[in-house]
Amino acid sequence: QTLLVGEERCFSAVASTRRRGKRTAKGRGRRSPGARTPASYAYNDSHNDGNKIMFQSLGCPRNFVDTEVMLGVVLNAGMEPTQEMADADYLVVNTCGFLQSARDESSQAVRDMLQQKKDDAKLLVTGCMVNLHSDQILKDFPQVDHVLGAGSVDKILVAIQDIQRKEKAAQAEAKVRVQVERKQKEEQQGEDDEEGRRLQQISLDDENDVVIEQISNVIDCSTDIPSLSAARSSFLEQGDTPRFLATPSHFSYLKIAEGCRKRCSFCIIPKIKGRLQSKPIDQVVQEFKSLLDTGSKEIILIAQDLGDYGKDRRKELAAYRSTLAAPEAAESVGVRRSIRDQHDGLALLLRALLDNDDRDFWLRLLYLYPDEINSDVIDIIENDRRVVRYLDMPIQHINDTMLKAMKRTTTGDAIKSTIRELRRRLPDIHIRTSLMVGFPGETEEQFQELLDFVRQYKLDNVGAFMYSDEELAWSSKLPNHVPQEVKAERYDRLMQAQLEIVRQQNSERIERRQRLEVVVEGFHAEHDDLIVGRYYGQCPDIDGQVIINDVDELGKLPVPGERYWVELTDFDDYDLIGRIVVPRGHEYEQDDGSAQAV
Repeated sequence: QTLLVGEERCFSAVASTRRRGKRTAKGRGRRSPGARTPASYAYNDSHNDGNKIMFQSLGCPRNFVDTEVMLGVVLNAGMEPTQEMADADYLVVNTCGFLQSARDESSQAVRDMLQQKKDDAKLLVTGCMVNLHSDQILKDFPQVDHVLGAGSVDKILVAIQDIQRKEKAAQAEAKVRVQVERKQKEEQQGEDDEEGRRLQQISLDDENDVVIEQISNVIDCSTDIPSLSAARSSFLEQGDTPRFLATPSHFSYLKIAEGCRKRCSFCIIPKIKGRLQSKPIDQVVQEFKSLLDTGSKEIILIAQDLGDYGKDRRKELAAYRSTLAAPEAAESVGVRRSIRDQHDGLALLLRALLDNDDRDFWLRLLYLYPDEINSDVIDIIENDRRVVRYLDMPIQHINDTMLKAMKRTTTGDAIKSTIRELRRRLPDIHIRTSLMVGFPGETEEQFQELLDFVRQYKLDNVGAFMYSDEELAWSSKLPNHVPQEVKAERYDRLMQAQLEIVRQQNSERIERRQRLEVVVEGFHAEHDDLIVGRYYGQCPDIDGQVIINDVDELGKLPVPGERYWVELTDFDDYDLIGRIVVPRGHEYEQDDGSAQAV
């Protein structure tokens, strides 16, 4: 998507800068002033003139952040980004390995790059798929030059240097062998004396051995990247890790944890990403401030489950909690209130982020499981409008038997109770969820219970997927697997029911000419006379969008990243359509029917 105004930003937690220019700029990235470049990020391409690099990131936002880290490392080291495959000297596919469909997509991306890249370009495959399937990748694609696991994305330069050393050694070996063979041929033609030929052959063999030994030394000094991948399953950047922000300049992702402590029976994420690892709370706060300093106006917190944040750092959080104001002194200061749940790291983190910065921003929460939503978190959302009233709350199913078989630590009644409480306390909350059909043993009655739930509770955004049988998942051993055609039929029925709900909700919005505060993203990807944006109930690259077809009242083109009031006039299934009516600063109806001066 082309932006009206774009910016590229090099970033680290200790310093940040912004560089004005098109988002598709191919110029060299700049190292953040004051940010250190550790020795492991140093780069020397004196033996290789080609240093243009292209990345393709697949999968979830957490994977995208890993790609940004790799970009930051190579750009800080002097490499040049490109979006043109024909220009790239190095290509990197950051893969997803969660489901077979994701692995198929990753394999296809590798296949496409091998077919389309220039002949001497090098291809690296990184990410989650490498963690469990590196041998298969190298077997299927022997032309791949290097594999790098998700836990070693910060070693991208080491991998590139390893490729360069091996290529230099291979070139040197080939050159020596040509010279040796030519000299042997010349000596054999010019010398008939058998003893002379024997002595000369010994001399040539000795010379060849010396060169081969030198070449072996070059190769032996390279780092074995697959072994590094085995050491760490997932990567969390430290304070001095470079990161190149590749999102539009007005929003950024902030990964606060990696790995997972849950053991859902259908999921292999713990096997891919390993145990839960939370960032220190002070580091998260510093990164948050640095992202805002770069111009980000929306920060999206991401983890496998935000609600598990800090459960591996209880002592550290307890120490941090002791530094906060006494509960009785803080109770009347809005969000600055006591955290009742002594183990609630997420509430503590939100309080730290909000209390330490008075700027205007949107803070969005992704991947918060229903059993982790408590009154402390709801209190914070209720008392600070900067936390957008949007939750991505994976439910998977509503039937208790299914939830138990999935090893989910909740029940259908508990999920419904959480939704009712959210809507009671936060009338304008938008709830997104993911649902699974065709889990082993799912009966038609159990699916019908799920379908009835969707129709009754009318969630705002629903993503559904058919159960994928993963060999490493516990659920693969369960009996009574559902036939593929039955899964597909249930999926279609579920998504049709959700589409009908969305159409009904959007029709009601159009009837009352609802006005929403929309952040402008840029021009429409297919129609350059249209502008697109999002309101708080839409997450980037996941949900629908607001299509703006009239800016006459504004009198000029809107600026990407800025918020404007948009009056809804129509809809196209999941997308809303509207016109800009006034700039910010006027009072208009909110999604819950109330009025707010902005």
